[in-house]
Amino acid sequence: MTLTAEEFFLFDHNGYLLVSHALTPALCQRLISTILQQAEQRIPPLVCEDPDRPGYGKPGDLPGARVIRLSKVLARDPLFLEAASAPPLVAVLQDLLGPHVDVVLNRHNHVTLRPPGAAQLEWHRDVANWSRPIISAVFYLEDASLENGCTWVLPGSQHMLAYHAKLEGHGRMDSLARLGQQALPVLAKAGDVLLFNGLLLHGAGANHTQATRMSMTLGYHAVDELGATEEPHKSLVAGERVLRHN
Repeated sequence: MTLTAEEFFLFDHNGYLLVSHALTPALCQRLISTILQQAEQRIPPLVCEDPDRPGYGKPGDLPGARVIRLSKVLARDPLFLEAASAPPLVAVLQDLLGPHVDVVLNRHNHVTLRPPGAAQLEWHRDVANWSRPIISAVFYLEDASLENGCTWVLPGSQHMLAYHAKLEGHGRMDSLARLGQQALPVLAKAGDVLLFNGLLLHGAGANHTQATRMSMTLGYHAVDELGATEEPHKSLVAGERVLRHN
């Protein structure tokens, strides 16, 4: 086992866990170089800065607008799957999910550049229903600080099973009122990965620096024991396909 009993408890209780040094500095640099190259070449699908709402994104290649997100990254270059399958990360995921782990291709699966001036990310959940959870993973390719818009989490909010209905899916960082006063920033170094329950309320601050705060976001869950075949929207990163039936 990679995690201690205390870390299991904290993940279950708080809904998140920071995995330090999951990616090597060399791998982070290779990822950054690839991301910058593809952003410069404007390889779709991508999200650009909305000219009508500076700091916010709008899908599509908008001429003259900064690229702020690359979508469907796992299909762009084998390097992204290499990061998604990094042994230190997979070891923790197997502790949390069991030996058979899928990375999903139709949820998250993107890179955000969060350039200078990037707006705050609204409070939201990554899944709407507790019956089909995922573990979200934010791969920090550059340091995340208060100044450049680090991730914020509301510890324990994954236990509020129907809370997403009150937010209608998303909400401003100040929309949680007094509850938002309990939110905590996640300060991270390049190479760290934040794992959290998909029901955990989270967001991100605005980038007030003159540099990017680059990250990759993926989603993982246990291999479906009811699934008999390989599914096009999932990719196995650990273990094998299992099928249990009568």
